[in-house]
Amino acid sequence: MSWFKKTENSKSTVKQQDRLPVSISLDLSDQELMKQMEMIHFTKEDIQSIASIKIFVDQNIDKIVDDFYKALGEQPNLFEIINQYSSIERLSQTLRRHICEMFEGKINQEFVEKRIKIAIIHLQIGLEPKWYLGAFQNLFYSLIEIVEENVESKAKVIEIIKSISKLLNFEQQIVLEAYEKEFRRFRKKHEEERILIEQKIADVSETLSNFSDRTNEFMTQLNQQSVDMLAVANENVEIANIMENEAHSSKDKLHQEQQLINNIETSTRTINDRVKDLKKASEQVHSIISIITSIAEQTNLLALNAAIESARAGEYGRGFSVVADEVRKLAEETKKSIGNVSTLIEGINGQIEDVTSSVEEVSHLTQESSKEISNMDVFFEKILQAAEKNKHQSGVTKAELTQTSDIIHQVTKLMEQISGSSEDLMKLSQKF
Repeated sequence: MSWFKKTENSKSTVKQQDRLPVSISLDLSDQELMKQMEMIHFTKEDIQSIASIKIFVDQNIDKIVDDFYKALGEQPNLFEIINQYSSIERLSQTLRRHICEMFEGKINQEFVEKRIKIAIIHLQIGLEPKWYLGAFQNLFYSLIEIVEENVESKAKVIEIIKSISKLLNFEQQIVLEAYEKEFRRFRKKHEEERILIEQKIADVSETLSNFSDRTNEFMTQLNQQSVDMLAVANENVEIANIMENEAHSSKDKLHQEQQLINNIETSTRTINDRVKDLKKASEQVHSIISIITSIAEQTNLLALNAAIESARAGEYGRGFSVVADEVRKLAEETKKSIGNVSTLIEGINGQIEDVTSSVEEVSHLTQESSKEISNMDVFFEKILQAAEKNKHQSGVTKAELTQTSDIIHQVTKLMEQISGSSEDLMKLSQKF
């Protein structure tokens, strides 16, 4: 007698179920799994009972899957996991195949391997076992409804529900055991990685500490060197300032000397002009003296003629003779005085020539000195430019050294922080 309900959708199928036995198989080589089945009394009869309602499961598979994911939709975090690694559409197809395979009546190694694969995937995507168990409980409720709707005998309903419960329990055992094994493997791997990381952290900490110590020593030396270099730079700046000031002072003095030489040169030209004027005047005097000498000679000649004429006159010409004699004497004295003056003028002319020569030599020397001073002015200008450039470069060097010193101080502080961090890292590695 059939224990299925007679519905429009199941009449022909039920008759076929009444006529033909369902083909089932139980083929497990793992004795541990067989013991697990024995413990929950999961037998071939249960497999036969489960396979007998496959037709109803197939007919209601869409509703089962929809109800399954409707329950999941009430948990937003589960939907986030689904959307991150897959989609509802893909998982719905997978769930259809999975549920239909559960009721095919075949419990074998392939069945077990698929469940183990599910466990590994759950662990990889971060799905906790509680959500897996909760989802299967909702699936169990859906299957109970199908059984109650399609099985007429209450006793048979209870029998099939028990069989389904054993099947779901067995599958959950497989999945959870695989989940646990995979978790232990993952945990062992994590522990090994943790130990390796701990060792690497310790090694890095030690290396970092040694490096930090050596770097601190180097930075201390570098810091001292930067201080010394900065002191030298300051001295260079001071020296550059002194050089610049001295160059300015020397150039100012040189300008004063140039001005003095210019004044001397001007005065020399004035003296030279005056000497030339004096020479001209001397020449004019010499001409006048020549005229006076000529006049004196003529006067002397006239006086001599007058004396001769007065002698001829006898007594009458005696008075005139005296006058002529006096004129002659006066002419002689004049000639003599003019000769002395001439000698004196010639001496003056000689001195004028000497003065002219000296003035020309002084003028030549002042011109040469002026040229030398001009050259020295160019030289001091170059020195001044070099001093200004050196001052600027010293200032730039000082600024760069100051910046370098600041950077060294910052690096030193950073290395102190790194040293402290390496010690903290070493302590942290010891707490793993």
